Amino acid sequence: MFIDHDFYVGFRDMNFQNKLKIKSMFSYLEDIAGMHSNMAGYGVYDIPRIHKSWVLINWKLEFIKRPSYADTIKVKTWSRNMDKLFAYRDFLVYDMEGKVIAKASSKWVFINIDDLSICKLEEEMKEDYEIEEDKVFEEDFAKLKDIGNYQSSCDIKITEDMIDVNGHVHNLSYLDFASQVVPVEVMQNATKVEVLYKKEIRKEDSVKCFYAVEGEKHYAILKSTDDKVLHAIIQLQ
Repeated sequence: MFIDHDFYVGFRDMNFQNKLKIKSMFSYLEDIAGMHSNMAGYGVYDIPRIHKSWVLINWKLEFIKRPSYADTIKVKTWSRNMDKLFAYRDFLVYDMEGKVIAKASSKWVFINIDDLSICKLEEEMKEDYEIEEDKVFEEDFAKLKDIGNYQSSCDIKITEDMIDVNGHVHNLSYLDFASQVVPVEVMQNATKVEVLYKKEIRKEDSVKCFYAVEGEKHYAILKSTDDKVLHAIIQLQ
């Protein structure tokens, strides 16, 4: 099943170049993914009934053209594959002339909210989501790793408003953390973004964000302050 939805690009979504923020684009993708899950019976309102919830593992986004303020864009999404443990969802973003201006892919696991174990994806779920085979990227997700050789870092303060329905820091907040160490011109002009979520961040966690560069690729690496836990890696170029 393909579903689509129009989004109005508001003032809060802009950087100071009058272009869409990376975080804002991810928020649109997340919203329409949630719409599809609600339709399929595995959305936010179904969590108390099924005691299960989706957790994001990877994002991959490529801008062809960043939208500007007051644009209306159409986002289309579909569930393209489910294996035993992972579900994959792709997206295409169009301007009002029907031209593709961005494409994205994501990878998810389904967790039991009572014990946080990863659930097996049943065949019934594939039928409920009406899987489509279209794929926007030839290659899936890069094998991101902590490259070390940090150029700078900062401590991250976790606040209550960052916590989502799963009880940990919402995935979009990680882009805010990255913006504290990644040069502003990189955040403003990046056309390719990949995110790997390794370990959830909770309210009580002590976290640092490190900045590193390797060639044309810029990294924000989120780790515990004691250096024992790798929480996430964000790659921009």
